[in-house]
Amino acid sequence: MPRKSDPNRPIRRHGKERYKTERELMVGHRLRVLQAELGKNDAAMAEFVGVSRQSWSAWCTAENRISDAAVETLIDKTGITSDWIFFGRGAGLPVALFTRLQGRVEGLDPDDTQVRVMLIEGPTKAE
Repeated sequence: MPRKSDPNRPIRRHGKERYKTERELMVGHRLRVLQAELGKNDAAMAEFVGVSRQSWSAWCTAENRISDAAVETLIDKTGITSDWIFFGRGAGLPVALFTRLQGRVEGLDPDDTQVRVMLIEGPTKAE
C-alpha cells in the first residue's frame, strides 16, 4: 500500500480513486518554490495566504486543488501570476522574479550570477 506521503498514490474523491496529474504535481511544486522564495515555513505560508496549514500542505502535495481565492491572494501579495502558478509561464512577471523562481524550479541556485544569466539569455552556443 502506498504511503500517505507518496506523491504517486491515488487520491480518493467521492468514493472514487484517481491519480494526480503531472500538472497538479507541478502546481504543488511551484507553490513550494514560491514558499521557498518567500522564506516561509508551512504555517507562515498558510497564514500569509489566509488558510489552514493543512490546506496549504494539501495544495503543495496535490491532494487538493488550490482555491481561486488563494490564487487571488498570492497574486495580490506577491505579484505572481496565475499563468506561472498553473503553467509555469513567466509572461507578465518581473524578469528578476521569474529568473529566481525558474532557477528554483530547475533546482539551481537563483543567487548564482551565471545561473541568472543562463535563465535570462538561454544557453550559450558553442563557437
